[in-house]
Amino acid sequence: MQYLYDSNGTMIESIDSYNGKQVYERDASKRLTAIKTFNNNHLVEEKKVGVTEFENLMTSTTDSNLIISPMSTTVYEDTIIKGIDMNQLISDSQFTNTSTMTSDSIQTFLESKDSILKDTVLIYYLDTSGKPYFKGDTINAASSIASNAKSNGVNPKVVLATLQKESSLVTAKPGTVAYSSRRFYFAMGYGATDSGDDYTKGGFNLQISGGTATLKKRYDEAPATGYPKVFTNINFGKTVTSNGVTYNNYVWVKNKATYSLYKYTPHTIDTSLLPTVGGGNYLFVSIAKGWWGTNLWD
Repeated sequence: MQYLYDSNGTMIESIDSYNGKQVYERDASKRLTAIKTFNNNHLVEEKKVGVTEFENLMTSTTDSNLIISPMSTTVYEDTIIKGIDMNQLISDSQFTNTSTMTSDSIQTFLESKDSILKDTVLIYYLDTSGKPYFKGDTINAASSIASNAKSNGVNPKVVLATLQKESSLVTAKPGTVAYSSRRFYFAMGYGATDSGDDYTKGGFNLQISGGTATLKKRYDEAPATGYPKVFTNINFGKTVTSNGVTYNNYVWVKNKATYSLYKYTPHTIDTSLLPTVGGGNYLFVSIAKGWWGTNLWD
């Protein structure tokens, strides 16, 4: 599906790959009033949304998002969210390109962001109860990112974008985040899963090494052929509609790199943030575009 928005970020149309289109009409207060369905530019259905129906829609779940039945997972669909192609987040060659940044260029990049990571990081580990403790270990973030990206065969930009997606540490200023905080000991989300935390993976050094290794491991485990493939049970296994936009519990992926990223983070967006669109692999690509623009992963 491709979603079109107006200048205020309100979704106005959804278009599929088979000449189908839905147009969402709203009143002056942006309340949904009608849904028109077209096939080959011919109107085939118009559904009026009255006040009572609208209010029922908005109160049908506690988070104001309508949970609906999943669509077919047997026919390929484009998934484009605010201009970002969620079917191919990055190419395989870009994902495995380790030459995009050196340790020195990563350090310069962190300094340009006035990042807390430009300085020596104190490493806090987790004990068996999940309590952080310090035993004197420190690390240089730029050097660790560069060396682990190189040894695992992963683009260091992928590591940086994942780090920012998970903890926002790249843009955190010195002194604003405690080294003993979750943002550091689970900095790349490695071991911090939807089903619970693995305390043995807590520690900034383990996050960089383990997180980068896991990204490559998922890439190596990805099917070699047969793309596009449908990736199911994402977004907590729920299909959610917010502001007239449907975010499915599946997505079609076109290559091994995208497969890896969805295995690492099984979300197109973070549906808990709706109606704000953010989180998930949408945020991953948004971060990279904001930092590197047209050069993106090169």
